[in-house]
Amino acid sequence: CVNGAPNTCPPGAQGVETCNNLDDNCDGTVDNDIAGATDALEPNSACGSYRSLGTVAEANSEQSWSATIYPSGDEDWYRIYAEEGTHTCFPGTDQDYRVRVRLVPPAGADCVDFDVQLLNDGCGVLATGQLGGCSAESIEYTWDGSCGGDDSAYFRIRVYGFGGSFECVGYTLYVDMWQV
Repeated sequence: CVNGAPNTCPPGAQGVETCNNLDDNCDGTVDNDIAGATDALEPNSACGSYRSLGTVAEANSEQSWSATIYPSGDEDWYRIYAEEGTHTCFPGTDQDYRVRVRLVPPAGADCVDFDVQLLNDGCGVLATGQLGGCSAESIEYTWDGSCGGDDSAYFRIRVYGFGGSFECVGYTLYVDMWQV
């Protein structure tokens, strides 16, 4: 290929496809069949085959992870444990908690429309972010608790490409939790 442009390969020549917005292997498709383009969190392509991201503790700083939606048809499923902190309160009084999930897609020429969902541990949808375009998405979910009990909860997170979009360049997922 000459600068990855299709139809510029000498007869019988094939380059190796790399993640660079070019058609390196001259098959007419940009950034396809890239060996090693999946991330270390794979496989995690269904609610039942999630990847655990561990504990997100109340009032701690926001945590982040990077991954890819690649190849076409891929989606990423995660599970977090939102852990309640210790409080001084009157037993039985109301306490509410909020978890926030932010998704930042790849930037610039690599940006595609990725969406994010927050689900309960049984895979029921609680909140969905679908802004469209190359926008960062942010969703929040609040649940009810009470002083004296453990109000920690497991959640699942789904990241997927709108209309099957995918990209070999990674996105970043951020999660935090606090008492409201």
